[in-house]
Amino acid sequence: GGLDRLPEMALAFEGDPERVVRLARDLLALRRLVMAEAAATCASLGSDALEPLRTHVRAMESAEDEARFSALDLEFGSILLQLAGNIAFQLTYNTMLAFAADHPALMRVLSTDRETLLEGVRSLVSLLTLGDPTLARTAVLTALETLDAQGLARVTAQSRDSKVGDT
Repeated sequence: GGLDRLPEMALAFEGDPERVVRLARDLLALRRLVMAEAAATCASLGSDALEPLRTHVRAMESAEDEARFSALDLEFGSILLQLAGNIAFQLTYNTMLAFAADHPALMRVLSTDRETLLEGVRSLVSLLTLGDPTLARTAVLTALETLDAQGLARVTAQSRDSKVGDT
């Protein structure tokens, strides 16, 4: 099977927070690779092509509630992938978005605070305008590895007390 099996697997794991966390860890690893490659591609597009990202960052900055901000955060990734033009990356990310929608409690624990996310997307857009694909790839991998490790540590700590994989 392929990523199409993800919803079935997630459903089968629902009573087992440890397996849900392991699946989330694997998906985060895949997301890091996809986003890093998309960033590398976008770094070669030129500053004008990045305007949709800049516009989206402004929308994120003005989001009035956390639910709207969270939705815009996920949408930022979709825009980055659309700009990169890789359909396989977009389909992979859509699968991850479906997992996130099915596991909101897990996603809340994995999520980073608003200011950190805003700083990250602003920095990414600035970095992409430098036009260095290798730098963009490395920076995205490093940043997401750090954020993911912090989020997974929170999930692991919380899973001792409750079932974070439950919706």
